[in-house]
Amino acid sequence: MRTANEASDLDWKALAIQTRLVAFLSTPHTGASLAGLLRYYAKPFSSAHITTLSNDCGQLDDLNSAYRNFAPTNSIQSLAYYEKFKIKNILFVDQHSADPGISGTQAIALDADHLSICKPKTRDELVYQSISRHLAKHIPAKSHTISETFEMDDYSQPSEHDRRSLLQKLVDAGREHQYGSAREEQSKFAQRYYRLGLHTEAKLLHDDLLSHIEQRFNQHVYEDKICKHASNEEVSSAIQTAVIDPICDQFKAQGISPAAIRRAIYFLTQQCHIRWDAP
Repeated sequence: MRTANEASDLDWKALAIQTRLVAFLSTPHTGASLAGLLRYYAKPFSSAHITTLSNDCGQLDDLNSAYRNFAPTNSIQSLAYYEKFKIKNILFVDQHSADPGISGTQAIALDADHLSICKPKTRDELVYQSISRHLAKHIPAKSHTISETFEMDDYSQPSEHDRRSLLQKLVDAGREHQYGSAREEQSKFAQRYYRLGLHTEAKLLHDDLLSHIEQRFNQHVYEDKICKHASNEEVSSAIQTAVIDPICDQFKAQGISPAAIRRAIYFLTQQCHIRWDAP
């Protein structure tokens, strides 16, 4: 950021100018413990990088001073976290070293060591929840969306086409044995979907997901398999390879699971957007 801010190239300079949030994960603003140990007690492992991390040359102080001056004047929010657990009895970055010295920024302790602090295993961990919450404040709302240009289907209401019940559709498709699980799956999706409200970001995500599932199911499963009287095994295989797998990849960043997609398929069936039997 310092290099970008001092650059003459406008594209490079924009990296610094457009930054709004910086999160430090166990960043040694005043030096790292292990670097100091290696510097003085394991000289064969010493290097220019270790000298920098031990702050012997004052480079960290220089960078920290530059950031302390740059961040507030450019309205950059700073977050700082440090580990609570040691590795081989060494606390790499403690609270003092993790503090960037920015007014209003307090270093937060996490139940992690220096290696795991940036690798949360689940979205429930504090580091993920905290950074996500702060990021959300800086992400602008999309000015133009597909739903604003083209009217999307209202998946909260049943379609006017094929108003048969979920049971009748599965019976007609020779899949009545799936009704028990299908009813439960669509109910789970429906309960979550109707709790999202009418115009929330989560509702828009679910509508986008449902739209993609409907399109892929109708094209690759209904038209390519069901209408050509493929077997139930071929239909199930197409659902996995042409619907579940690609949509999981497409919505990976949103954490959409295969189970959620299966529930959505039965929800779309209940809402009369897809069918399982040939006309």
